[in-house]
Order: sequence, then C-alpha cells, then structure tokens
Amino acid sequence: MAKFDVLGEPPTRDDIRSMRERAGSAIDTAANVTFFTPLPLVDLVVGAVAGGVDHLMHGAEREKLDPEPGAVGRDWTATVAAGNYVRKVKAQGRELLKGEVEALEDQVSMERTARYALSVGLGAVADFLKPKTV
Repeated sequence: MAKFDVLGEPPTRDDIRSMRERAGSAIDTAANVTFFTPLPLVDLVVGAVAGGVDHLMHGAEREKLDPEPGAVGRDWTATVAAGNYVRKVKAQGRELLKGEVEALEDQVSMERTARYALSVGLGAVADFLKPKTV
C-alpha cells in the first residue's frame, strides 16, 4: 500500500489525503456491507464482522498513514538521506507519518550497517597491506 522512498520527495498533504481515501477504513467496509442485508440486527452483526475482518487484514497498512507525534523533532542527522527527507517534511509543516518513520529507521540502520562493513573491510585491507617484518 503506502511505500515511502526516503531518498525521494516526501508526499505532500494532498498526496497523503488521497492515499487515505484510497485506503478507506474498516468503518467504510462495515457500512457498505450493512446496506445488503434486510434485517437490522443481522445488518449490524454482519457489518461489525466485516469491519473487524477488514481491520485485521488492512489495519496495519492504514496505520502507516497516521502521524507519529514528535518524530519530526528526533535527531535524524545520523545519515544524510534521512536528514534531507526530514528537512523536506519540516518545510511542509507537517509531522512524519508512521510509515515514513519506519522507512527512515530502516534507512538509518542500513547505512550504519554499510558503514560498519566498509570500516571492517578497509581495516582488513590495511592489515593485509601492512609490511610484514620477519
């Protein structure tokens, strides 16, 4: 559903609004189901079950479009890509979304792992190239 590319441009408020509209909600699903049953009590039960199933299947993806309060204020300068992305979001005057925070954390983790691997590799090369004394 919502994939956030932290190396690109962050979605605008209008983009986020349209993503939320496309995602719908469990309440929308429940309401749509309720119009197809003739008995009010059955209508209510079927709608509640349909809404619950819909939430179980798609709720986690919808939550990625919810704001993460205070996340924009965290220190994202550990990597250039994360810092640039958050700066662009701040310029829009909005909070980071939960999906964006997840993508940023993945980016920071990946860059830290790559830096560590590079430093270990360079250390091994330096040890190999070091003159040997006999």
